[in-house]
Amino acid sequence: MNGPGEILLRRRRTVAPGLLAAGSSMPPPVGKLPRRLGMVRADVPSGVAALEFELLQLGFLMSPELYQALAGLEMAELARVGRRLLHCLRDEVGANATHVPLFRRFPDSVPADTSDFYVRRVFSLLLQDPARPCVLCGETGTVRPVSPCAHLVCRTCWDGADFSACPICHRRIDLDDPFLRPSERSVSMHREAVTTTVLLGSCPDPGGACRELATAMLARRTPMPAHERAELEILLDACWPAALSWLPETIPVKETRAVVLAHALRRGAGELLPRHAGTATDVLRMLSTLMGGDPGLRIRPERRTSLPRAVRRAVLACLDGMPYLLEDLLRHRERWKHMAEVLHPHEQHARFPGAALAFAALRGTRLDPGTAFGRSLLERAAGHPELEVRDGRVRARTFSSRVETALADGRHADAVTLLSHRPGELLRRLSHLLRVTYARGDAAGERATYAGDGPADGPRAAGTPLETLEGAVRRVAPGVLLAALGQIRTPPGGTRLFLPRGGTARFWTMPDRRPALPDEVVLEAERLLSGELLRRAGELPPLRRALLDEGLADLVAPTSERTAGAALVRLARGSTQPIPRAERIRFFLHWAEPPGTRVDLDLSVAVFDEDWRFAGLCDYTRLRLGKGLVHSGDLTSAPEPLGASEFIDVDVRALPARYLVPVVFSYNDVPFEELPRGFAGSWSSRTGCSTRWRCARSSTWRGRRRSSCRWWPTCGRARCAGPTSTCPPPATATTWRAAPTRWPRWAPRWRARSPAG
Repeated sequence: MNGPGEILLRRRRTVAPGLLAAGSSMPPPVGKLPRRLGMVRADVPSGVAALEFELLQLGFLMSPELYQALAGLEMAELARVGRRLLHCLRDEVGANATHVPLFRRFPDSVPADTSDFYVRRVFSLLLQDPARPCVLCGETGTVRPVSPCAHLVCRTCWDGADFSACPICHRRIDLDDPFLRPSERSVSMHREAVTTTVLLGSCPDPGGACRELATAMLARRTPMPAHERAELEILLDACWPAALSWLPETIPVKETRAVVLAHALRRGAGELLPRHAGTATDVLRMLSTLMGGDPGLRIRPERRTSLPRAVRRAVLACLDGMPYLLEDLLRHRERWKHMAEVLHPHEQHARFPGAALAFAALRGTRLDPGTAFGRSLLERAAGHPELEVRDGRVRARTFSSRVETALADGRHADAVTLLSHRPGELLRRLSHLLRVTYARGDAAGERATYAGDGPADGPRAAGTPLETLEGAVRRVAPGVLLAALGQIRTPPGGTRLFLPRGGTARFWTMPDRRPALPDEVVLEAERLLSGELLRRAGELPPLRRALLDEGLADLVAPTSERTAGAALVRLARGSTQPIPRAERIRFFLHWAEPPGTRVDLDLSVAVFDEDWRFAGLCDYTRLRLGKGLVHSGDLTSAPEPLGASEFIDVDVRALPARYLVPVVFSYNDVPFEELPRGFAGSWSSRTGCSTRWRCARSSTWRGRRRSSCRWWPTCGRARCAGPTSTCPPPATATTWRAAPTRWPRWAPRWRARSPAG
């Protein structure tokens, strides 16, 4: 990502020639012209026409405004803009990668018998000797090693014009190794007609477009994925300090707020910190971002970095004025202990006594009344009734501990009274609070007991949970209301699913043994929550007429976008889409490995019948599954610059099945997040897929279901990917649903497999 020009191109489909031409580095040209072709110096009109032709090959069309803007450039500037424009779009659709499968004549040269192919490889590995005849064919002088794996390969038994890697271990070999010979088959340069295009517009006001895009990102109310947060930071950096005027009064999302505050502190705008950081956790998110960590606090920074003195003072000044500082610090106790080593709060105890006292209580620092430091903090602690000093150390009773103690002691009224001061906490605990209050007996009886005799000014004066709920619903966010409503409506029983914080690939389950709520309690709570949601919806501007596409019935909204990737198409867990009525479907996988680490990914497709009974598997252990599926071969390494590509062709007409389940599996247990690049998806054709690997590049150019390996529902440290969940029932799968005919569906699902296959 070089700058805001690429961001506007990718997100708004507008081209800003000035921003694209401003980059310092120039992408290399793609391809080579034949030497016999005469070179003629081009002018601007012919250059624009050539650029338009290249864009059409990628599925993009120039608007008249963009054509005129490019026609007004100088030739040198047009070359820079065109080359960077093509580089960005090729990288987006996957056309920058050269796809070379193991069998270069795939699918024609794929062995029909995988077992026989495996036995020949084992015989060659164990018995081959360069000084003796070949153990397979008996020829002499044909056995030589290949580089860099040094396996002995017979040039007669193994066709160097067909293999692109070592026939024994399937690792990539040096491109100048004598074993590799040019393929004797001619390569057709024919490309299918582009049927779907994306219109590229002109951007006459790049500054205004950046401001509009950044303002929309700042106003979003859902967390953004990491790559979008990086884009926001690039937009702010490119337009600083004018970007200060873009900031709204409040930034709704905490992660976005942390990114903005971290960038502002780097630029010396520390005055934004007390304005936008309302809690110590907001400051912790900002510090984590400053140190290159995750603003969502799901991943710790690799290392803590020192902060300038001005930044430390700004942070301590912001913390010193917070009312619930110690309680907020205790939410992330260990993280704040490490941050204290960077902030040095005790050095500034006279200037920021509140922050110094909170960190002393957090770390259990012994305060000596004989020193100025200990004496000042002990005097300040005496003015806070929630703090107590034992053995020279400050202890605190937090809000959460008081609520948990009240619930454990059966003092439900005390717990409700405490939670009434924090409506968000009350709504998050509503299901549990109603069950411990009402689930043991008749609701009316419990209500009478709950509001029984007691002092008029005692804790019970706050009323029952439902009475307190009526005043709390107006002070919480809509997402909290919807979550509470779903918990109340869901009856107990069956299995409870838990999604751990920071993960979207693995669920934790446990039997649901919670007691059932009385019907009148459920109805009353549902009435209060639904009524508040309807009231807020009624205050929105009215719509005269709303048209809903019936296709939205099968669209499932993602639970979170924090882990979404920058893929062409992202399928949420549980969504269904119709499969195109094509003769062939090609599943593809491409990846590259980091230097010094071998990465072996495997693409496979499992086949299921109408009742989801397993019908077969096409993978590296079975390269051909009947006449319907053909695997391109298992590549076990992917060094740069070529990387590795695997394909599976599916003949829809010869497939006696209903569901196809593609899986990407990391064989040697390398997480997807460590890959320099990697994507997977599918491509369909009514006339059949290309039989030449060079033409397979076009599948990624128009592969509208291309996905990123590291951003399928598994993410981060995942080793196995498929665009769906691990739940076995078909209703939870991401399914491409066919019409009522006998066309199969592609149902991407998980399939766990051991490295042994």
